[in-house]
Amino acid sequence: MEQIIKSLLEKTPDCLTGFKVSVSDIKLPRSWNTGLLFTTKQLSCKCGNQELELNTNQQVRVSGFFKKREKTELFPPVKVSCPNCGYAATIFDPQIHGWNGQIEDHSCESENSNLSPHPESPAKVFANYSYQGVENYEGLIADGVANPEDYFDTFTVLIVEPKTGNVVEVLSSECA
Repeated sequence: MEQIIKSLLEKTPDCLTGFKVSVSDIKLPRSWNTGLLFTTKQLSCKCGNQELELNTNQQVRVSGFFKKREKTELFPPVKVSCPNCGYAATIFDPQIHGWNGQIEDHSCESENSNLSPHPESPAKVFANYSYQGVENYEGLIADGVANPEDYFDTFTVLIVEPKTGNVVEVLSSECA
């Protein structure tokens, strides 16, 4: 059982293969997505650049009655691009990535036309994902699924905020 999860964590899901990925021990801002079922990997461009541009769907919500506050919420898909060489790829779209994206019959990706940069300058980008419910992965392997590493069940995108150096969770999604 432990061996299956360990094997999955050592592989790279297809959504990240356009980038160089390396296991990272960066301290995450929250602890719910740590432990033996999770991995965090830093993304770098194949040209060697570690400072990447991140683009997501964004929606501004106004809250408060007397004192109005604006809060920007970020939504998938998440596209990462390299400002040095111009390479770009979608690293997470729940319509096609993760357990639900692999199982469901989705004919197209989520809307990519309104993606906005976050943050405004390039940053170090990290992907954190997990494989929980080992019995599900045992079933995939028994059924002969060739790419069980693509069936992750959570996916979180993090950056090192360029201005502060703090690790910030950009968005997190349950994929199963």
